[in-house]
Amino acid sequence: MKHIYIIAAVIVVAVAGVYLWGQFGEPADPDRSQEDIDISLNDEQEEEEEETDEDDRDEDEEEEEEEPEFVTSRVIGPSADGYEITAYSYGYGDRELLLIGGIHGGYSPGTVITAYEMMDHLENNPELVPEDVRVTVVPVLNPDGLAEVVKDPEAKITAADITDHREAGRFNRNNVDLNRNFDCNWQSTGLWREREVDGGSEPFSEPEAQALREYVLNDRPEEVIVYYAAGGAVYSASCNDSASADSEELMNVYTEASGYPAAGLFESYQLSGDAADWLAKEGVTTISVLLSDHIEAETEKNLRGLEAVLERY
Repeated sequence: MKHIYIIAAVIVVAVAGVYLWGQFGEPADPDRSQEDIDISLNDEQEEEEEETDEDDRDEDEEEEEEEPEFVTSRVIGPSADGYEITAYSYGYGDRELLLIGGIHGGYSPGTVITAYEMMDHLENNPELVPEDVRVTVVPVLNPDGLAEVVKDPEAKITAADITDHREAGRFNRNNVDLNRNFDCNWQSTGLWREREVDGGSEPFSEPEAQALREYVLNDRPEEVIVYYAAGGAVYSASCNDSASADSEELMNVYTEASGYPAAGLFESYQLSGDAADWLAKEGVTTISVLLSDHIEAETEKNLRGLEAVLERY
């Protein structure tokens, strides 16, 4: 009988051992010292730290591989009719040269073509832009007016897209002459040659003028060239004063390279709300380039002028 009790006890202990093994796994090794345990934990920690360091190095290498783009673009505002006005930048520098085309839209579409062809030239010849310079081009400040002569005023156009220009294309959707809507000697009724035109309800009443104002005040370009037509000359800019020496110097550099004559300040008739003159009022060195024709781009002349300007930086 005593043997039966002993056998039963052994069975109970064995079953309990199996149960405990299944619940708690391998029992601690009685021969394993605390030092061995600490070494094992340290090894695991070092492996985790090495993996973290490798991940950090991979992220750093990815960031180093990401180079800034030479060509960027952003929408600077809408037109009165809701078209997007886009600025395209070429280069990486902080010193900015701003080119503005299409302020008179479909009345002077050659200025838009000129701007797009300059954009192509800059993209294909990035070495022309000095390292500390960025050239920004707003090819169409007045897409509403350009819509008078093209189907899509937001799309890039070429000389093949333009067969005519229209007087109505000079104005935006609100029938305002944008080049009479800036804050230099502004008047609600301005002059275009001998004709009266709408200068807007107040300076910068038009969204296109507002967009350019905000861009200039935020980005502070060093120099600006505004393209108009027609006249075949380059003008300096000022608001009520004589042109600055910098504006005169920029005019002369452009004319010597392009072949256009230097005309000084515009004095053919009284201007009000002129964009170039407002830029000068804000302390930005500015010139106006009047193409010889409303439709023709005169690309070679203006590329020579642009390259000469960039060589000064």
